[in-house]
Amino acid sequence: MTDQLVDSELPSTEELPRRRSLAVRILAVVAGFSMVVYFAHALMGPLFLPGIEQEQLEELATLPPAIILDPVVRAAALHVDGAIDEALEVLSWDRRDDLSFDDIAPEYQRDLLDPTMRTWYDGVVDKIRAVEPAVFPYDEWGLSLFLGDPNPIWSVYADHPELDYSFIGIPPDGSQDIQIFYSLPSDNDLWAREAYPDLDAVRGEVVGFLAVADRIISRMPEDLSTYDKYRYLAYVLSLLTDYAYYALNDDGSFNGEFPVTGTAYGALMNREAVCAGYSFAYLVLCRLAGLWCNTVVGDVFFDDPQQHQWNIVQLDSGTFFVDVTWSDGSGYIGDDEWMYYFMMDQETILFDHRPDDVEATGSAESLLR
Repeated sequence: MTDQLVDSELPSTEELPRRRSLAVRILAVVAGFSMVVYFAHALMGPLFLPGIEQEQLEELATLPPAIILDPVVRAAALHVDGAIDEALEVLSWDRRDDLSFDDIAPEYQRDLLDPTMRTWYDGVVDKIRAVEPAVFPYDEWGLSLFLGDPNPIWSVYADHPELDYSFIGIPPDGSQDIQIFYSLPSDNDLWAREAYPDLDAVRGEVVGFLAVADRIISRMPEDLSTYDKYRYLAYVLSLLTDYAYYALNDDGSFNGEFPVTGTAYGALMNREAVCAGYSFAYLVLCRLAGLWCNTVVGDVFFDDPQQHQWNIVQLDSGTFFVDVTWSDGSGYIGDDEWMYYFMMDQETILFDHRPDDVEATGSAESLLR
């Protein structure tokens, strides 16, 4: 039976203006808050705003895109929510709540730097996130930045592959000062990647990318086992991205004409990538989710070896290989063919991959029900 609304449940005519006024005030506050967040996005990037930004994203994660006020977050939701919804549905069919919930935190090269270089590292990461220029006099910083062990410049990009729209080096004009240069993350022109003058355009693409990554992380259920967190991220990436066959030569090698296909931006934003793009995107998502992950390089197709890139992750029972590229090309998320290349132990990986100088320490038996 349909519930009937009785007269006593209706507001009085005197109460209606007060309710309308209250509603208008609430809407104004919400809209104002949205604009604050929007400009904060533009200046700092959504992943790195303190407290209130993260709280808002957690709340927005439960809302459909049509009622999200922040245009950056709404665009990210429209871009990725279909893949997230599908991934969550498939994951719900076969959750692994029997496995550990003890996440292994990422390891960072920053922790190996001395205090002076750690301070430099932190300042540079902040600059790159904000897409701001910076100059470091060679006489003061040159030897430390180029000859340090571990190398601080390499450490920045090893820890933060999502910052690959920038590079740190000496400009081609003959100046000896070390500078940060920026490129459009979506740019396919190798030469254009040496410098791009419109920093606002770079910021716009960076903000969009970070918002998409943030949306994926914010919608990951908190009650997943570590295994299922890795699986959720791999599912979303697999659904979102197609393999960029046009970026290969006839012999299967990378042709270099479309470098964006080898980046996390290419995988998450353009939705097309080669193995490096899949691998870097998975690394970025895992690290933003607080999960241990690294990239692995090696050979595949042993009769005619081709270089390939994938990932290694860590559970409490050891490390395992994850190849989202080959999972994506083998079947639909969650089916046996797709799962074959997810959480591979050392014995399994050696059937068709030859990793360089790294071994998986976990065993397939530890993942059995």
